[in-house]
Amino acid sequence: MHFKNMKIGVRLGVAFAAVLTLTVLLALIGITRLQDVNSATERMDSAIRKVRLSEKWYAGNIANDALGEARLRATDPADDAQLLARMKQRSAEITKIQDELKPLVSSEKGKQLMGATAEKRQVYIDARNQVFAMRDDPAKDPAAFKAFIEGKMRPAMTAYDDSVAEVVAWQERLFNEAKGDVDAATASGERFLMICGAAALAIGALLAWLLTRSITVPLRDAVAVARTVAAGDLSRTVTVSSKDETGELMAALKEMSDRLNQIVGRVRTGADAIAAASTEVASGNQDLSGRTEEQASSLEETAASIEELTTTVQQNAENARHGNQLAASASDVASRGGAVVSQVVDTMEAIHASASKIVDIIGVIDG
Repeated sequence: MHFKNMKIGVRLGVAFAAVLTLTVLLALIGITRLQDVNSATERMDSAIRKVRLSEKWYAGNIANDALGEARLRATDPADDAQLLARMKQRSAEITKIQDELKPLVSSEKGKQLMGATAEKRQVYIDARNQVFAMRDDPAKDPAAFKAFIEGKMRPAMTAYDDSVAEVVAWQERLFNEAKGDVDAATASGERFLMICGAAALAIGALLAWLLTRSITVPLRDAVAVARTVAAGDLSRTVTVSSKDETGELMAALKEMSDRLNQIVGRVRTGADAIAAASTEVASGNQDLSGRTEEQASSLEETAASIEELTTTVQQNAENARHGNQLAASASDVASRGGAVVSQVVDTMEAIHASASKIVDIIGVIDG
């Protein structure tokens, strides 16, 4: 399913779920990196402890060597006994350090150094004990005694001290490596977290932009369509490009626009029909007006003719009356003609009455 076809609620859920997932992944990565740093730190702590023990071992050796030299020069039995007690105490401390350090050494080279140092220590202790035994022997040969010290004990002591110094150097090297691992793990963790954080930020920003755009752009289009329709412009094409709530809104606006277009089309068709009918009515009215004017003109002519006829009738009636008067004074021979004239007079009066009615009708039409 396309992202923009999802419901807005689903899109919001997906976006927030993605952001939360990125946050959890970032936290897990951070925890993993912190564990790496912690492991490196633990190795460094162990290396520090071994360095301190080996350095303490070396310092104890140097101190014990000094006590041994002091015993060789001591002439007072009490001083010699005191120095011997201190040497035994120091040797016990060195043995304790050696026993504490041995199980901490895990590298193969470290174990080899520890084994070689233990052997050299034993050689040195044996040579040192032999020197003090020779010193306490009244029958000792001073030259042989001195030769043993210089040729046997002191070389054994130097070899032992150098071996302990090698242990110290090796442990310091391991410490520096562990410290480098801590620094590297810390720097790597910081870089990785920064990269992951930047990636999460970019992905979150992209999701926010896509989500915002998928909602606001269709809403702006819907507002533009609504404003266009409100302004009376129904020519704009409404495109539905999604199936979410905004798509449903655009579909509703499209349906509204289409129906308004249909209504306007029907109204325009009706208006055109009404305009055509009005034109026909106006044309008919003009034709009727022309015909009415013609009828009025004809009626006026008829009225004029009737008026002339009326005048003629009146003149005839007057002449008839005059003739009647003349006939009345005539002889009886003309009495029959007088009767006929009387009938003519009656007929003329009837015609005069009819003409008067026609004049009234014409007056009504003209008025």
